[in-house]
Amino acid sequence: MIYLTKMDHKDHVKAMKSHFEDIMNDTAKTLDNARCQIEESIVSNDLLPGKSIKETPETVIVKVVIPGIKKENLDLNVTESQLAIEASFNMENYLEGSLITFKDTQSGTIKRRIDLPTKVIPQEASAKLENGILTVKIPKVEKEEQFKVNID
Repeated sequence: MIYLTKMDHKDHVKAMKSHFEDIMNDTAKTLDNARCQIEESIVSNDLLPGKSIKETPETVIVKVVIPGIKKENLDLNVTESQLAIEASFNMENYLEGSLITFKDTQSGTIKRRIDLPTKVIPQEASAKLENGILTVKIPKVEKEEQFKVNID
């Protein structure tokens, strides 16, 4: 049987408090690291759906899903390394019942920046909006040349 004296009890409480503080600090560091990783993923748009980037030897092709947005409500800017999309929308939905009619209005602005995998020529970019999919084609600064190699 262990008997704790008053002094032993205080030391035990101090040790437990120190151990608990260490656990809380480690947990806070882990959560902070996870938050930073999630924020980086969101900023680079890894977690946001509806985007694809494809490279050909001569161009970068970016497709972004933006349903319900009209082309006159889109603002598209391209730099050598980034594509910036800003879209404004104003939608009204009606639900008619036998006694009550509901009207829902939604409006706002969507902003999205997409880092391009290589330097491009922004002045030669072209864009098309079809069926809610924005397709942007931008020529690369340095085009990759491919040569056929014969195998002996």
